[in-house]
Amino acid sequence: MRLPDMPLHDPFVVADDVTRTYHLYTSNVPSVSGVDGTGTMVYRSRDLRDWTHPVVVLRTAEQDGVWATDGAWAPEVHAWGGRYYLFTTLHDESRPLPVPPPNRWGVPFRTPTHMRGTITAVSDSLLGPFTVLDPSRPVPPEHLMTLDGTLYTDPAGQPWMVYAHEWLQTIDGTMEAVRLTPDPSGTVGDPVHLFCSAPSTGG
Repeated sequence: MRLPDMPLHDPFVVADDVTRTYHLYTSNVPSVSGVDGTGTMVYRSRDLRDWTHPVVVLRTAEQDGVWATDGAWAPEVHAWGGRYYLFTTLHDESRPLPVPPPNRWGVPFRTPTHMRGTITAVSDSLLGPFTVLDPSRPVPPEHLMTLDGTLYTDPAGQPWMVYAHEWLQTIDGTMEAVRLTPDPSGTVGDPVHLFCSAPSTGG
């Protein structure tokens, strides 16, 4: 397969030094992978030109008690502590979130929001299968509508998840981070605000 024939949704590439193979992760497309359901699939290539038929590495329907089975957007895979961690965003439109009060500029919220957030799953192989670490909830606080989580390691070697807090819930949108436990199966403390997209002042 070549890129023009490969359906891709927010793909992420891992260059594996051991096998000298590129792994391109994207949302599962059943008509391409041959596997039904929401999840993540991976293409492989030695030259970034010719790619193998994709292999499904995560299916939400196979995760016991997972809080959502829709989405699986923007997957990323990171090596950490000798294992591989998959980050992907799920959502559940049947689980609405409370409408927040008007924002700091007095702008009211009119768009309904629902649970959305990034999960982490672990595997010993880049080809999976990946198992969700905490199927009961997303990694960021579940009352926040978030997406696109990624791994950041600070100078002290501490892992963090950096993610976007949806403009649907904040109007101006923010980037935030939450500290992860060393495994990293959980979180430590409250999220940290990084920056936001401030409104134009005109002129």
